[in-house]
Amino acid sequence: MAAELMGVLERAAGTFETDERVRALFLSGSRATGSEDRFSDLDLLVAIDDESFDAFCEEWPSWLGKLSPTVAAKPRSFARGFLINATTQSCARFDVFVRGVTGVTSQAGWETPTVVFDRDEIAQMLPEPRLPAAVEHDAAWLSELIYTFIRTLSILPMLLARGELVRLTQHAQLMKQDLLELLLFESGDPPCRRPGGWAWVDLSERLPAIDLARVAGLPAVAATRDSVVESHVAVASQFLPCARSAAARVGEPFPSEFEQAALAFLERELGATISSTT
Repeated sequence: MAAELMGVLERAAGTFETDERVRALFLSGSRATGSEDRFSDLDLLVAIDDESFDAFCEEWPSWLGKLSPTVAAKPRSFARGFLINATTQSCARFDVFVRGVTGVTSQAGWETPTVVFDRDEIAQMLPEPRLPAAVEHDAAWLSELIYTFIRTLSILPMLLARGELVRLTQHAQLMKQDLLELLLFESGDPPCRRPGGWAWVDLSERLPAIDLARVAGLPAVAATRDSVVESHVAVASQFLPCARSAAARVGEPFPSEFEQAALAFLERELGATISSTT
């Protein structure tokens, strides 16, 4: 894939350098910072003369076709520019982000891009990179997370009685997601490496090994009665003690009555016993 994408980069340089509307071409993303692996995509930033921006974007099928044959190409318009997500036959991915020169030089990106060509020394005018916004989880967020988790747990008997096994497999995954977000919260919400990442990405770097092991040890879930019950019980046994500790740490009341009602309901209906303390 790397060789194929380097070919895309070479053709982009040749194609765009012959178009006077393109004032600069930059390589951005992981391949600009040297943090790529063999599956990383290619990120191109194209700086267009402001007056030519709309016309250039409308011509995207023409210039994209000169970069590489593709099996998918998705155009997207943003307030900050125009983006093409493209995929080749071998599933190599490359993105072309088009912005007017004014936008490129007035709004900071996430990293310093590498110059491919630069007619107007635009690179000298780029703002300092800004870090992705930090997650700001607070006590109110934690309270809502705990409430949602207990409520999801409490409707397990009802959905089992109604035969909603597929829905319950989804619930089990959502509860695992809640657990991951809680563990990240308890780890200080370590930042993602890139903007736009979901709260539970980059887990191998952001979560302590002991927490990763706790999640990795949870049972897989299948659409059977025994499996969904086992999964709900296993996740709840990890989540509830941690949630109680987190609530105490931030001074947020823990909904003990709601929790005990839900746990008693599960034991009464399903014979499932869950401990909420470590």
